[in-house]
Order: sequence, then structure tokens, then C-alpha cells
Amino acid sequence: MHIRVNPHARWLGLFKGCGSALNPYEFGQLQQRDRVAAIATLRKHDCAPLSATSTLPPVFLVEGKAQDGMEIVKAAFAAVRRGFGGAIHSFRPGRLCGFVTDSPYANGMAWCIHPGEPVYGLSVTAGSLLETVVAAYRVLSVPGLDAALPMEGTLEATMEWPRLETFLIPGSQQRRDRGVRYAHCGFLAVFMHEFAHVVRGHLGYEMATRGSLYMDERPLQPAAVDTQMRLYIESDADEMAGRFLATWLLRSQPDGRPMDEAQKLSIAFDFLVGTTLAFSAFPRVQNLYHTGTLRARVLMGAMLHWGGIEGSRADQWIESNMRDVLLCMQAAGYPAESYLYSAAEAKELMTSTWSGIRRHQQDWIRCAPFKQVKPRVTLPE
Repeated sequence: MHIRVNPHARWLGLFKGCGSALNPYEFGQLQQRDRVAAIATLRKHDCAPLSATSTLPPVFLVEGKAQDGMEIVKAAFAAVRRGFGGAIHSFRPGRLCGFVTDSPYANGMAWCIHPGEPVYGLSVTAGSLLETVVAAYRVLSVPGLDAALPMEGTLEATMEWPRLETFLIPGSQQRRDRGVRYAHCGFLAVFMHEFAHVVRGHLGYEMATRGSLYMDERPLQPAAVDTQMRLYIESDADEMAGRFLATWLLRSQPDGRPMDEAQKLSIAFDFLVGTTLAFSAFPRVQNLYHTGTLRARVLMGAMLHWGGIEGSRADQWIESNMRDVLLCMQAAGYPAESYLYSAAEAKELMTSTWSGIRRHQQDWIRCAPFKQVKPRVTLPE
């Protein structure tokens, strides 16, 4: 089990929030025509962007008291806005526009807002965050994770939206706060995955080869059986998301001093838990996605490697801590088929999937829209 170091100081202000704006659920230098076009596209996908006046139904009831989902979403998106706002110059001459949508289901999307113009949208649903909050509460209600935090028993909660479900949450407020932090990390990982689709050239490649203006993360049908290109693209986005997070969070402290290994692993632990839970909401689909927990391993491996953790040390750390997370998921009642992957699938990832990525990555990079953003550079503070 990972041991935390200085847990009260390790976040470097990541979730302190950011400056005020008319809409706390978007980022980027948006023009009104961008919003109009984005709303039209998102509505075709059964959702709409949140605004300062939006409301969500109560997420769940704890001891008869409704929990405000809007405040949870606003706090998590503050970190996203802060990070992308600090790198806005990197996307010129194009523009990058981000949104949170009102869908209760875990999903994300990257798309070209105005065909023929370098203006790109990134969206992640409120459900991606709130589903992960519920998942984190469930796994923190059983012994295993963050053993130093008090248990204080459990409470029964009733999910109100998007479905009716009763589950247990920790009695300890500290554990519930930690669960929200895990969910913040998973939410940020999904956003970075969408970011990778744009800057890595995946979206441009899809536009050039198939005429598709968007990449939606929840296709209902498997990809065509004669190609695994989308599987390669999605796996590459997971790996690049880990690199982006490492560049942003693990390279140095705010004052420029290098970060030691213990500090890096303390930050990485919350991302390992949050990403594992968030990605588990996306089922394995033939020729599209590997199992969510396997995808989380890819992201975490890239995050630690790019963050300067030695390879074998990183592999052992991920193996040990992810095993603990999976055991807690099992104890919390998650069905095994929703998160366990086979040795055969892991071998497929390490052989045919990575081979496919290496074969095609230059094709994608040639379609990258922001030439200033090199494949290995992202999100300066």
C-alpha cells in the first residue's frame, strides 16, 4: 500500500480554483458563434453545455439530505480551467474551447467546432465526474485504501440521478472528501484524453480519412471488424494523457524546485485511484477500447515514466497499488466483468496495439493542428 507524504501540502494548489468568469463551466477564448455551434453539436449527442445558471438534479441523498452536484462539478472543472488557461498561447493561431455538459452518463468528446477552421471543442459530461464520486465513496466504504483515514462506519445513500440505486458511503467526512478528490483526478484524466485527440492529430486524421468532425467516447457499436485503427488511437490518447499530466504536475514544484519521488508518488496515487474508477465506466469494446482498468495502467505508466520514475520501480508501484484498488472494488460489490482484464488482453495491448500505434503515429502527427505543441510538450503552469 502506498504511504502518503505530507498529504496536506502535496496538491500544489491544484484544486484551489481559478479566477471568476461569467461561465465557470467553460474555458478558452470563446466567441458567441463558438457557443452557438457547440450547443448545436452537443445537442445532437443528447447533452448541452452547463452555464452559470444551470442546475442538476440532486446526485444522491445521505441521511435525507440532498448533495449538490453543481458544486462538485464546479470545483473539479476549476482545475481544468486553470491548467488550460495557463497554456492558451500554445494553441495559436487556432483556439481550444472546453465545456462541461449536463449528461448524467460518463462520456467525453473532441470535435471541430467550425469545419475548415482551427477551432476545437473538448467536452466531458458532469456524469463522468459524479459517477466517479459514487464509485470512490463505495470503495472507500470498505477497508483498504487510505488506511490512515478513520472509517467511522458507513452510511446508506440513495442515488437520485441518473438512476435509482442504494449504496454505502463512508461515515468519515475525511474519507468522503478524499473520494471527491479521487473523482477530480479521474475527471481531469478524461479531459486530458480528449485534449490528446486534438493535439496528437487523431481528430484531424479522422476528418481527413473518414470525414468525421468529432470523436465521441461512447459509440454503441464495435468498430468495423477489418480495422483496429480506432483502438490504436484511443490507446495512444490514454498514453499521451499520462504524459500531459506528468508535465503539468510532476516535473517541478511551483517555485521551480525539483520534486522528489515521494512527492510525485503521493500525487500519482490519487490519479491512479481516480483514473481506475473513472475509466471503469467505459466498457471494453472490440476494436475500440481495452478494459478500463488496463487503460488506466497505460495512463499511469506514462505519467510515472514521463514524471521521472524509473521503469521497474514504476511498474511495481502501479501493480501493487492497482491491486489494492481492484480488491476494494471487488469488496464493494463491483461485478468482475466490469473491471478485470485477462492476461491475453494485456498481451494484446503490449504487442499488437503498441505495434499499431508505432506504425501510424506519424500519420496522426501530420494532422496535428497546433504545430507549436510538440507531441511531448503540454500545459505549462
